Amino acid sequence: METNPPRVGRGHGRRPGGPGRDVRCARIAVEQEAHTLFFPHGLGHRVGLGGCAGSGLAPGRTKDPRPCLRTLRMDLPLAVGYVVTIEPGLHFIPASLNDPARRERFHDCVNWPLAEQHPHLGGVRIEDNLLVNPGAPEDLTASIPKSW
Repeated sequence: METNPPRVGRGHGRRPGGPGRDVRCARIAVEQEAHTLFFPHGLGHRVGLGGCAGSGLAPGRTKDPRPCLRTLRMDLPLAVGYVVTIEPGLHFIPASLNDPARRERFHDCVNWPLAEQHPHLGGVRIEDNLLVNPGAPEDLTASIPKSW
């Protein structure tokens, strides 16, 4: 996860026709950790004997207490032969979205009227399994459809 998003200057990173406010708001949302409202889980883990339990921290590393990294399940150097998951997701959790303190903290970073329209969706994660190779990783799940 990129915890230091690049500063976006005038004309950089904007989508055609989109307001510069979108870029500013996205940067602020990450800096303020607003994304944790919708992404309450880790990004991935090792696969195999031990599964998630086979992940963890490298020797000498400690768990990062920041909310954006508290669910990080794997902080290990990747080695050839590892299979790891990449699991982006989006979740609408009423307890988080209805929390007055969070609504105040993220009042200018979240489109609350839009978020309020989707609690019935619950959440979704799309998992890819990647084999670490000496060159580019191999996506072992590339042939699995990502829509239904």
